[in-house]
Amino acid sequence: MKGAVKKARALPKEKWPERRKRQNRGPAGPECKPQIEALRTECARIAHELEIPPSVLAPKAMLVAIAKSNARTPEEMQACSGMMDWQLELLKEPLRKALERFDAA
Repeated sequence: MKGAVKKARALPKEKWPERRKRQNRGPAGPECKPQIEALRTECARIAHELEIPPSVLAPKAMLVAIAKSNARTPEEMQACSGMMDWQLELLKEPLRKALERFDAA
């Protein structure tokens, strides 16, 4: 993970990816709160390992969009949230695993 962040930091600004538009704007309902908290906890853990603020790795709006859309695949997560490629690479498996427990319920 640290290698991916180092690689991204080394890129000149003109090589940065364009921001994607996210879908599912607006507040989340109470049914999404447990999923959002699970996603936030996992992102905070990864951000701590990378020594970056959790909000840089995964802003709250991104996590809310994932929970609201019930996204499970990397493509769904990226499409609904505006997640950048570097975020997807770091988060796809941890977020998928964090959401698995809600699928079993």
